[in-house]
Amino acid sequence: MKRYVRWFCVATLMSGMAAAWSGCDSGDEDASQARARDAKLLERHVADYYQTLQRAYHGSGANIDSLNASLFAKDSYYVTYWGQSEPIDSTTKRMRAALPGMRDYQNRVEIMSLRVDGDMAYVFFILRQTYSLNGRPMDEYLPTTFVFERLTDGWRDRHVAG
Repeated sequence: MKRYVRWFCVATLMSGMAAAWSGCDSGDEDASQARARDAKLLERHVADYYQTLQRAYHGSGANIDSLNASLFAKDSYYVTYWGQSEPIDSTTKRMRAALPGMRDYQNRVEIMSLRVDGDMAYVFFILRQTYSLNGRPMDEYLPTTFVFERLTDGWRDRHVAG
C-alpha cells in the first residue's frame, strides 16, 4: 500500500510539474512570437528608412530631418565609419548639407541580422552605398549596427555605428 501511495504522490507531482512546464512553454512561445513580430517590424523600419533616404537624395522632396526623426531618438549618437562619435543632429545637418551635391545615390541593405530582447533590439547589416558627391564618385561598404529601444511612441534607434 505504501508503494501505491508513494507512486500516486510521485505521479501527482510529475503531472503538476508537466502542467507547470507546459505553461512555461506557452509563455516562451508567446514571447518568441512577439520577438519575431518585433524583428519583422524593425527589419521593415530599417528598409523603409533607406528606401526613403534614396528617394530624398534623388530629389523626391523627402525631408531628411523628418526621416531621421522617424528612426532615431533625439539623444542618439552616431559613430561614423571613420570612428568619430557625433549627436544624430550633427549627422542630420551633414546629410542635409550633402543634398545639393549628391548624384546617382543608390543603397542596399545586405545580410541583416536582428536580435530582440524585451524593449531592446540589436540590428546588424551591411550597407552598400554608391553615389557621386560634388563630382567625386563614392562606393561604400559599411558594416552597420543599430541599437533600438522600445519607447512610448515606438522603436527608436539609440545608437548607430557604421
